[in-house]
Amino acid sequence: MVSARFVTILATTIGVAVGTCSDGQCAADDESSLLALKTSRATTRRRKYLVNCRNRDNVSFTCGLDGECCGDICVARGGTCCQNDNENDFACAAGDTCCGNSCASAGSKCCRDTGYPYPVGPNTQCAGQSQRCVNRRGEKFACGPTSSCCGDVCAGEGSSCCLNAEGHNFVCGDGSTCCGNVCAAPGSKCCVNGGVSFPVSKATACPGEGRGTQCQNRHGHWFACGKDSSCCGDICAGPGSACCQNHGGHDFVCGRGSFCHGNICKVR
Repeated sequence: MVSARFVTILATTIGVAVGTCSDGQCAADDESSLLALKTSRATTRRRKYLVNCRNRDNVSFTCGLDGECCGDICVARGGTCCQNDNENDFACAAGDTCCGNSCASAGSKCCRDTGYPYPVGPNTQCAGQSQRCVNRRGEKFACGPTSSCCGDVCAGEGSSCCLNAEGHNFVCGDGSTCCGNVCAAPGSKCCVNGGVSFPVSKATACPGEGRGTQCQNRHGHWFACGKDSSCCGDICAGPGSACCQNHGGHDFVCGRGSFCHGNICKVR
C-alpha cells in the first residue's frame, strides 16, 4: 500500500497539481467545463455557416444559416432574387420567377406584351395585340385586340362610344345608339323634350310629334317644332323668321322683317 506522503511527493515531482475534493465538487466542476466547451464548439460551427453580405451602401449584414445574399436583403436558400422598377430588391419563393414588380409562381408565365410585365396562368393568353389607349388624365391603358378606345373606357367591337351629361364616357352595345345619358336599342328612336333625351320605340310619338314639324339637331336627335315653324339647326324658327348662325356655330333666329347680320339681326 502506497502511503499518502509518497503520493504527494510523486505528484510534486512530476508537476501535477492535486486538488482536494469534497462532496463530489470535482465532478460538478468537470461537467461545467465540458458544457462550456461544447457550447463554444457549436457557436464556432454556426458562425462558420452564416452568410456575410454587403448592401448597395457597402454596409455589411448577416443572413441566416439557410439564407443567401440578395442585394440589400436576404433570400431563403433556393429562392429567387428580384429587383423592381425602383431598383429595390425583393425575394420570390423557390421555383418562382421575377415578373416586373411581382413574382410569377411556379407553373405560371410572365407576359411582357404591354410594356408592363404581369403574371398569368399557364392557360391564360397574354393581351397580345391590344389597343393602347390614353384616358383624360394622360394614363395609358390597354383594350382588347378587337376593341377600340372610348375616352376613359374600352368599346367592344361594333359598339357605340357615348358621353353623358357629366362628361363621362359609356358604351352602347352593337346596333344601339347614344341617347343622352342612356342607350337607344336597335329599332328605337331618341326623343328630346325640355332638353332631356330619352329613347322610345319607333311606333311611339315623341312629345309634340305629329302636331308639328319634326327636326333633327347636329347630334342626330329628333325634336318637334310648331305646326307652322321650320327647323333651324338645333332650334325652331317661327313663321316668316330667318334662321341664322353666329361665329361660334350656334343657331339663332331673326324675327319677321329682319335678317341675319353676323352675330346679330338687322332690320330691313
